[in-house]
Amino acid sequence: MNEIDKELGKRLLYFDGGMGTLLQGMGLSGGERPETWNLSHPDRILDVHRRYLAAGCDIVTTNTFGATAAHLGADAASCMRAGVRIAREAVSRAGRGYVAADMGPSGRLLAPYGDLLFEDAIQLFQDGFAAAIEEGPDLLLIETMTDLAEVKACVLGAKQALKAAGRQLPLFVSLTFDERGRLLTGADIPGTVAMLEGLGVTAIGLNCGHEPSALMDNVRTLAACTALPFFVQPNASLPAVIDGKTVFPTSPEDFARDMLPMVRLGAWALGGCCGTTPEHIARLVSATRDCPIVSRETLPRCVISGRTTSLSLDDGPIIIGERLNPTGKKLLKQALREGDMDAVMREAIAQTEAGAHALDVNVGLPEIDEPACLTRVVQAVQSVCDVPLQLDTADPRALEAAMRVYIGRPLVNSVSGKQAVMDAVFPLVREYGGALVALTLDEKGIPDTVEGRVDIAQRIVREAARYGIRSTDLLFDALTLTVATDTSGPSLTLQTLRELHRRGYRTVLGVSNVSFGLPNRPALLLQGDGWYDDRTTSCLKRSRKMFCIEHGHLQDLMRGLLGVPGQNSTRIERFCIQLYEQWGIPQPNTNCEYLTLALQIACSADGKLALRKEILRGVADEYHITVAAVDSGLRRMIDGLETRAPSGWERYKAENSLTGMKITTGKLIYSLQRTVLRQGIVKREHL
Repeated sequence: MNEIDKELGKRLLYFDGGMGTLLQGMGLSGGERPETWNLSHPDRILDVHRRYLAAGCDIVTTNTFGATAAHLGADAASCMRAGVRIAREAVSRAGRGYVAADMGPSGRLLAPYGDLLFEDAIQLFQDGFAAAIEEGPDLLLIETMTDLAEVKACVLGAKQALKAAGRQLPLFVSLTFDERGRLLTGADIPGTVAMLEGLGVTAIGLNCGHEPSALMDNVRTLAACTALPFFVQPNASLPAVIDGKTVFPTSPEDFARDMLPMVRLGAWALGGCCGTTPEHIARLVSATRDCPIVSRETLPRCVISGRTTSLSLDDGPIIIGERLNPTGKKLLKQALREGDMDAVMREAIAQTEAGAHALDVNVGLPEIDEPACLTRVVQAVQSVCDVPLQLDTADPRALEAAMRVYIGRPLVNSVSGKQAVMDAVFPLVREYGGALVALTLDEKGIPDTVEGRVDIAQRIVREAARYGIRSTDLLFDALTLTVATDTSGPSLTLQTLRELHRRGYRTVLGVSNVSFGLPNRPALLLQGDGWYDDRTTSCLKRSRKMFCIEHGHLQDLMRGLLGVPGQNSTRIERFCIQLYEQWGIPQPNTNCEYLTLALQIACSADGKLALRKEILRGVADEYHITVAAVDSGLRRMIDGLETRAPSGWERYKAENSLTGMKITTGKLIYSLQRTVLRQGIVKREHL
């Protein structure tokens, strides 16, 4: 165990503050790279470290923020090595402290937004950290990251550098989120945390951006969604130009005072970023030195994520779109053989627009290079869809290639009780992170009893624990067999599902499998008595011993099986579907989806039209677009109703006393809200 690992959690640790701010006061000119001073002015860099140590900091950050070939070319390695040596000398002279080998962004955008390829980015960061490791730092620090892809590339580069050197060092990662809790490229805090936890980092932090008080909402979110140690290094506010000089307004006293809430939320380390000085750190240490470490209890949640969206598997049933699978799909087979990514992307977009929360990606064709093809498909789909992906392959080489380039935290399909499969898949999940679909079968096949399938599930849990994989990250598939070959199969599957859920395990089900071989494929048929209850019968039609679940009630069925209470949003969705039919608007229609979500938000809020902007902002955040785009979309929908569905539209206006009025988006939302509440579709007390 590293020395700093022993210190973590025993007491508050303190990082230093800004480097560039002090160097500018020492004569660093505009456009001059601070890292070059490690070679040209080592005495001044040493003095900065000395001052921060005297102020009480524990962790000295090397002057190597931009010490990569992207910024410094051939000088990068020598600047990095010199930076670590200087910091090590400062710690040695002080007789205390730790050296953090620092790395910031490359300054280039990764593909598909820029021209820096993912593997090239990994190599760039690996080379930088390899030079640092030669000089013996105590930890590696990745900071001020704003792009999820670059964060992953940097972490992988650091891990590869450590592996090549035969070293194990703590890896701290710090990110810069905006006031909405989003990285520059859109990723949210829960999704970013889920990815970093999966990659095995030691601690996660927030730095830069704003003064301490402006970071509080993001700190609360971070504290709530990770059990890892977290740290905070704010700015001394945003810079301002006063009398021709750049200043940071937050005083050392105000900085220290506003950092106290971070400690109460459970921060394990504190420090400063742009504009902070040794005086800021000294005040911070003085104000918080006697504060105890606050223990945090975070619920074991399972989160998967894409580039910008995160999806908790604890918030009710989710739908995984499975049409990106060549089995039985002639056109997709042809597209994969020809490398036609446009066709793949169109199918992915169609599924997300139809309501899929995640997408399964499978390219299993015997005649193709599966690792190369799966990698290309994953990158193509992630370039146009933000939903998380399920990586579906039986080839460990293809799985590793896809997990390596995947941006976010994927769902991996799958592992089973077969020892050879577990030996191949679990190390990849430990290395790259992800949630896992676990099939309740083993070398002997699929058990024909509930007990047999549950025993396999428990065996998988025990084996996963050996790799540090939590049971909460396993989604057990009780295996849906076709009713055409075994009429008792669906009943056995549902009984197994119930037993797994009773034991606290998460579950997933390929529901459509039950209808293979049946002449009426749009209907889902289940046979047997005793498996259903009041939660499910409302969406079932019975004919003797056969039960037909209508397509639109699938979520209700799953909620019933899992014991999840019905959501008000479901009632509103049904209301909107009926409304669109009355208007004559075909589904799916993105603008109608905007309206549905707006209505859900409106029914959950108090007030009337005054809430219009807040409602639109909520819709915009959900779809990661601007408020203006939502407003424009709804306006286009209203204009379209005037011309495309005049009879239904006029009838609706008459029923809601809107005849002769100009209908604004706000007025439409409010009238629908009144209708929903008046008809009892949603009751306020149930919200």
